[in-house]
Amino acid sequence: MPIELKGKISDIIFQNDENGYTIANLISDELGEVTVVGCMPSVRELDNIQVSGEWKTHDIYGRQFSVMSFTHMAIDSLDGIIAYLASGTIEGIGLKMAHKITDKFGIKAIEILETNPNRYLEIEGIGRKKLDKMISSHMEGRQLKSIITAFSPYGISPAYCMKIYKKYADKSIDMVMNNPYGLCKDVKGIGFKKADEIAKKLNAGLDSLERIEEGIKYLLQEAAYSGHTYMLMPQLVSKAKELLSIDEEEILSCLNQMAINGGITIEEVDIEQRIYLDSYNLAETRAASNLIKLAYMNELENQEKTIEQLELEEDIELSELQKKAVTMALENKMMILTGGPGTGKTTTLSFIIKSFEQMKRKIILCAPTGRAAKRMSQATLRPASTIHRLLEAVYSEEADGLIFQKDEDDPIAADVIIVDEVSMMDVMLLDSLLLAVSENTAVIFVGDKDQLPSVGAGRVLQDMLESNTIPSIELTEVFRQAKQSMIIVNAHKINKGELPITDQKNTDFFFMAKKTPSQIAELIVELVSDRLPKYYKLSSNNIQVLSPMRKSEAGVLNLNLLLQEALNPARQGKREHKAGNRTFRTGDRVMHIKNNYEKTWENLEENISGEGIFNGDLGYIDFIEPSEKKLYIQFDDGKRAEYDFTELDQIEHAFATTVHKSQGSEFDCVVMPVSAFPPMLMSRKILYTALTRAKKLAILVGDAKYLKAMISNVYEEKRNTALSDKLKLYKETGMLLEENNGATVPF
Repeated sequence: MPIELKGKISDIIFQNDENGYTIANLISDELGEVTVVGCMPSVRELDNIQVSGEWKTHDIYGRQFSVMSFTHMAIDSLDGIIAYLASGTIEGIGLKMAHKITDKFGIKAIEILETNPNRYLEIEGIGRKKLDKMISSHMEGRQLKSIITAFSPYGISPAYCMKIYKKYADKSIDMVMNNPYGLCKDVKGIGFKKADEIAKKLNAGLDSLERIEEGIKYLLQEAAYSGHTYMLMPQLVSKAKELLSIDEEEILSCLNQMAINGGITIEEVDIEQRIYLDSYNLAETRAASNLIKLAYMNELENQEKTIEQLELEEDIELSELQKKAVTMALENKMMILTGGPGTGKTTTLSFIIKSFEQMKRKIILCAPTGRAAKRMSQATLRPASTIHRLLEAVYSEEADGLIFQKDEDDPIAADVIIVDEVSMMDVMLLDSLLLAVSENTAVIFVGDKDQLPSVGAGRVLQDMLESNTIPSIELTEVFRQAKQSMIIVNAHKINKGELPITDQKNTDFFFMAKKTPSQIAELIVELVSDRLPKYYKLSSNNIQVLSPMRKSEAGVLNLNLLLQEALNPARQGKREHKAGNRTFRTGDRVMHIKNNYEKTWENLEENISGEGIFNGDLGYIDFIEPSEKKLYIQFDDGKRAEYDFTELDQIEHAFATTVHKSQGSEFDCVVMPVSAFPPMLMSRKILYTALTRAKKLAILVGDAKYLKAMISNVYEEKRNTALSDKLKLYKETGMLLEENNGATVPF
């Protein structure tokens, strides 16, 4: 049961205006002064409050009271009223004016402001405009307090109250009481489950249309998070019955109504009914239409002479398959180039770029992530950007999310766009990119079809290839120089379902046998912290530990703790900050894990600055300033960014990271545990992806039977996607989607 305390706030130690997180001292009649910590956005010095929560012990700051909810009590002293008036809560009042007001009205100052505010005009220095601002800011604070008080019994935390108030203002209580499910679409961070929890406490009807609609949208969005662009009708109905505890008839009735009113799309394909959120159906359908339009509406002239001339000038002799790939790229408005490691994909791509340059074409290179773009730039010796930056992504307050400024009305100015690491693209990003490609621009997609699919919905590269509607070529020949690398040789063996060669000396690939997860973790720490740096002269920043999963002794979370202790232990004079169960320390290897397009950065070496830190960006903590509650991260690409302690949910330790997070990256050395992981993570594709991240050295540590199991396991979760079907349909029928009315037109 939560503990309750009453008392007066004696001191605000820290308060974040954005999320309401507060650290304060509370003087309690029973316990004296205690530290209270939690979301208390409207609390000010000398406020009387009642808090509910539990005691916790902080490693550095000792015993604290963790606040789950709180309520304001009346201010019962003149000092308290002066402190409130002068706190900054009421716009236009400082300490001097607060004394003037209390000299005039005494302990009734706040009551008069609320019931007869015009009397404040009697005070010198307060005119009508100033009074209006005072009333507005006081009422805003009062409304927030009343909302927190009203919602507290229903389990709505102060943090959520703050979000609700920012959206609904003085209508907050009525809006939530009348339709708590409106929070799902109106208030960022409140999903169906939280809204449903609130609704149940409000005794809202379980069979309301709003509840069923939001429950269905929730299930479709959860499916999208798992990679699916749609759900099949039987699967959706089954899950909805389980989630909502209602009859199938009510679900089907609601689905039909939603399809009529908008929000979902029901597609009949053969005997299947596919249920989409409208946004995913539009993205998939429009992307298919634009792919076919770009691929088949233009014809280019033969470029055989251009290729022959460049071969002579560059003194390069391409293989027949590489020549075919270059020819395809130059003679088609769209093509797909795939191939595994060592098959000459980079050489072919560089030749394609030089050919276009000779033809005076403007070329733009891009990739889904910052690290993939950096790698592309290093391989081609040409600038490359993220797709988001190319599309000029900005945060829109009106849309409460990301929007792209480049689109069909303002397309990308380029003759050729080359997109690398296409396996990482989801269908929403593909759609946004194609919208910004003009009919006069050629597009070349580059990727490895055997890599893991995108984190977001869709399987873009696989669907495009399987449709056989877009010119494509796969480079399969492993070149002689590449065969000298056992990393490349073994990657191809694993991809074919064969065991890797592990008995060669003086090579770049090793398998080190250990049985238990604890033994595996212990050896990995020893390798990274001692043996590899000594023998190979590698710094720890050039060694990346990749694990298939986060939990377990050989998982990312435990490995990060062990590696931090070994590589960057606590010592006197080294600054650190504890956040929950994590300790961030100067020198720690970290990764930014959420796209933040507004995060400012500066590059001191190049004397430039800008905005945008992206999911997967790696760096290290180079400075912590506890007094300012900030730390600074120096990223590998030269950017340096400042993080408030309240933003630490955007970063995590990266001495070890997941294989999924490593996509699009390359490291000098990769070390990977091979242990008993869940079947979906013990797959050939996971092993292949991890191994192909290594440039110079790859070491697998674990049990040979699990290595064999991974290679044998071709598990790949089936994704419900229809990009391939739609590509075939548009090509076969010769019809394309028309934007204006959603109809199809011939091309």
